[in-house]
Parts: sequence; C-alpha cells; structure tokens
Amino acid sequence: MDQPSVQNLSADLRAASRSIAETLKAAGHQAWIVGGAVRDLARGAAPREVDMATDALPDSIEALFPRTSCVGKAFGTIVVHQELDGKSIDVEVTTFRSDGAYGDCRRPKEVTYGTSVEEDARRRDFTSNALYLGPLTDEFLDPERGLADIAAGRLQCVGEAAQRFGEDGLRLLRLARFAAKLNARPTREVLAAAAATRASLKGVSAERIAAELRGIFATERPALALDLLLATGLLEVALGPPDDDEILAQTRQRAFETLSGPLAEGLGLALLLGPEPLQSAATPAHRERLDALRCSRALSREVLAIWQAEADLVEHFEAGARDIAASRRLMRLAAWPAAKAALGAWFLAAEHPHHERLQGLDDLRSTLTESDLWPPALVTSSDLAAAKIPRGPRWSTLFHDAETLQLNGELTTRAAALKWLTKRTGAGE
Repeated sequence: MDQPSVQNLSADLRAASRSIAETLKAAGHQAWIVGGAVRDLARGAAPREVDMATDALPDSIEALFPRTSCVGKAFGTIVVHQELDGKSIDVEVTTFRSDGAYGDCRRPKEVTYGTSVEEDARRRDFTSNALYLGPLTDEFLDPERGLADIAAGRLQCVGEAAQRFGEDGLRLLRLARFAAKLNARPTREVLAAAAATRASLKGVSAERIAAELRGIFATERPALALDLLLATGLLEVALGPPDDDEILAQTRQRAFETLSGPLAEGLGLALLLGPEPLQSAATPAHRERLDALRCSRALSREVLAIWQAEADLVEHFEAGARDIAASRRLMRLAAWPAAKAALGAWFLAAEHPHHERLQGLDDLRSTLTESDLWPPALVTSSDLAAAKIPRGPRWSTLFHDAETLQLNGELTTRAAALKWLTKRTGAGE
C-alpha cells in the first residue's frame, strides 16, 4: 500500500488545506490533515472533505481566520470558511487534545489541549482514523500503525476497545460502517468488546443512529455491516427488539446480501425495518420502529410507500399478474424502483418463484414509454359535464374505469371512449 500524499487530493481541497496550513505555520503552529481524508488517500480513494488538527488553541484559530464558525468550540473545533476561486470550502480545524471521562456515552466531560500528534492520536476511535498528513510538506505520521491495519484489512481500536466504545456508544455503529466501507474485519478483541459494551448505544440519540445507518447504506457492502450488528447484538439495542424469528432474520440478511451498495436510505430502511412481504404487510409495529428513528416526514412517507408498493406487488402476483392495467399502475408508482429492488431481494433470499414474475414485469417496464404508462385521457371532465353527470365521486370512478380500459388496450380512440361513456352513463349508474 502506497503512503498517502497530498498530491492526490482534489485541487480545491489541496488548496484549502495548504492555505490554512500556511496561515497557521506563519503564526508558529503545526497543521495536519487528519482522519478520514488521509485514510481514503491511503486506500486510493478520493476524499470529499478534509479535517485538520493543530496545536493552535481555538481562540487563536478564530483570530487567525476572518470567517469561522465555532459550533464545536467547547471540544476544540473551529470551522474555517475558505473562499477559493469563487468556491466555498469549509474545513474543521481541531486543536490537539486528550479527552477526560465521558459522562453520557457521547461527549467527554472535559478536554485537555495538547501539543503533539501522538497525544491527539491516542483519543481517536480506530487506528485507521489516526493518520496525519502535512499539507505543505507531505510528511506522513502514523503513530498508531493504522496504515498496516488498513493494508491487512483489519479494523483495530486505538488503545482498549472496550474503553473506546464505552466513551461514545456511537463508535459501535461506526465500527460496522467502517467495516463495510473499508471491507475490513474487526479483530476478535474488538468484536468481543463491542458485544460487551453494547449498552452504551442506549445513550445515543435516534438522530445519530439514523445518520450512521444512512452511512452504512451508502457503503458498497451494507450486508457486511448488518451481519456485524446482528452478531454483536448491537442492532437490537439500536432499533429495539425485532419481530424476526431466526429464519426471518437469516432471510433478511440474505436479502441484503443480494443487493450491492450504495443503497438509497429509503430502500435500506424499508428492507431493514419492514416485514417479509410474502408473510405480511407492514403493521403499526413496523411503523413504530420507523418513527423511533425520528426520520424526516419525507423519508418516513417514502419508506411507507415502499412497504405499500411491496404489498400491492405481492397481491398482484398472487392474483396471477394478468391484469395489464394493474401492472402499469404499479410500474408508475414513485416507489416502484425501490419496491422492485427490495422485493426482488426478498424473493431471491427466499428462493421464491415470484422473482421470475417480478423480473418479467421489470423487463416489460424497460420497453414502455411514459405515454404508455400515462396515456392522454380519452375521457375528460368536459365529457362528463356534457353528459350532465354531477361532479362527485362518480367522476373518479368513471375516470378510473376509462383509464383501465385504455391501459388494457380496450379503448384506443376518442370515438370509442365516448361511445363507452354514453353506454355506461345510459345504464343509469
């Protein structure tokens, strides 16, 4: 594995980190790119942001830069806002520190500012995140031997794993996310410590849990993270006791294994929290588990729509999937892509023959145009008004029935549609 280099940063991030480092150096301070950006460079990936560490105190950082935000100042972090060639780049600059005792499984009660990289590295969660890179010199520091762990595909904590997890319960979910992101295997010690300290997750807010789940879904191997969470008992602590029996839990895991990441958040949550669609539709208990994560209304509606679409598709297949209009109405649902993916994963995991029907429906969808799914109406409101039909629920019924015939290919012209309407309304409905 090659040593990370600042030369492999994007031009914008390289310029921003160098500008900050030059300002800090001129004031007599150290400046290092730290953590995820250095880890990604070591893996040959392109960082999307950079964080920096320095021996400058927070007040000094604020004084040195004209535009800053101090939302994390109590823990030594100042956000420096950079304007480079018309682009805005925000960089979190954190003072070297060591952490005191954690009272809430989230934040240290006190922090002590330090002067060295080695001291700062000892407080970090995983060795792969304790990497430092000089923006001006390209000097690389690896005080916890994180580069060797990355090369070996090994996920190791800095110091005692149980202590790290006990300090901040969110690190337990980060363990699963990094395992999936880095395709790394935690050591036996780390896995044992995660299982032993899983109660620390109870102190983590629903919003932070949801954010980590989002990060897990965004990896290429979400199934790997889920397997780790199940094996250590972390998933039950994070989401509450599941309704799954052992067979259903295994089927759900296999369903995730059929899908390559990254997964959209709505799809990931629908698959993680929802019922096995062949057995039942979503119940209030499933909705409660979703609500417990305090997702946005839009995301909650998306997940509920996926569950409903899954149930509708199963019902359609159980009926033989011969209704063309019903098929096309399912295909035009906003939830169709996610429901198709989730249901396909369930069918594959359960080795159910409905998978062939779903694949056939998807193949058909690829041949249809938007006008095939949403054909121009052959019966309009003007037609109903001209037929002296009072506006009300009957209009909706007539529109629906006319469209059904149109989607089935039984009504293809205005003349035929008007003839149908005359016959239908003349029947006295």
